[in-house]
Amino acid sequence: MADNIDFSAEIEGLTTLILGSKKLVKFTRDFTTVFQRITKDFRSNEKTVFDSEGTPKAFKALTAKYAAFKLKSVGSKPIMQFSGRLMNSLIRKTGDTIEVITPRELRLGTRVPYAHRHQVGFKMPKREIIQITAKHKTRWVGFFEKFLIFQINNRVFPKGKL
Repeated sequence: MADNIDFSAEIEGLTTLILGSKKLVKFTRDFTTVFQRITKDFRSNEKTVFDSEGTPKAFKALTAKYAAFKLKSVGSKPIMQFSGRLMNSLIRKTGDTIEVITPRELRLGTRVPYAHRHQVGFKMPKREIIQITAKHKTRWVGFFEKFLIFQINNRVFPKGKL
């Protein structure tokens, strides 16, 4: 079993967050509750990103031609919301949602085929639908710290092993 925890999202543009203190992680087998908390926070953040049309990196405005097409097709909807498929796959569990939580792994993302093109700007303006800032990473590290401190304070680790 590895001595570190990997957090990754299955969409290009995100860095892998690697956490780990070999002494603590070695004796901690199940991070499910931490991963569930991160998942809830991730979904809340994604809702904010879509509701605010990109925060903190605002979505680029639609071209006049596409804005007219969108208005005619689906009415007045925010940028990055046409059918709602992409947004819904990131803010709740749908058939397009990637959510894998095991005791030692968390994977979050979307299976929507056009998500990658929006995230990186392939043949269209770049509109980062997943935005994980240093603030998010710091908060998530805090989730791990609280979890590990709780385990230490409650003597979950084998005596004399730290």
